[in-house]
Amino acid sequence: MINNDDDIMLRKATYSDVNQIYNIIQSRCKWLDENNIEQWNVTRTYKLEYFLDKIKDERIYVATYQNKVIGLFMFQLSTHYGEYDENIAYIHHLATDMQYKGVGKIIFSKIIEIAKLHSRKYIRLDNIASNTKLNEYYEKNGFKQIGLIEPENYDGKNYGIIRQLEIK
Repeated sequence: MINNDDDIMLRKATYSDVNQIYNIIQSRCKWLDENNIEQWNVTRTYKLEYFLDKIKDERIYVATYQNKVIGLFMFQLSTHYGEYDENIAYIHHLATDMQYKGVGKIIFSKIIEIAKLHSRKYIRLDNIASNTKLNEYYEKNGFKQIGLIEPENYDGKNYGIIRQLEIK
């Protein structure tokens, strides 16, 4: 059990983390399938090589607890859709080990700190519009809906929601 937010360390992922990263993503996809929730399990099939490339680009961060990877996310300073705005940081692939409840909220607070270091005023992310649970989770954590992404520009069949958190 995690007793203190400071027990969770955040760092850029290394190649030695890739199997733990991949296992967390695969576990989340399985959980999504079992709960009939659409997100990564229907939009993309991620392969190990994908995460190796993102580690090489230094975009993947991991959250660790007692030297075990328990969460991850991709952080980038351009938006997912190729735009650049000096006020915005974009996150993707936020996932946590399901054994560690409440880690996502801790990771969000640490993402805010990273964004501040880069002088960003907003953090953006996106998700499938029909994913009710994830929409509620993001709203609860302060991410407001600011736009829709047409299916042809998202995954070909689902609408996406762009969400934004203002950093204060």
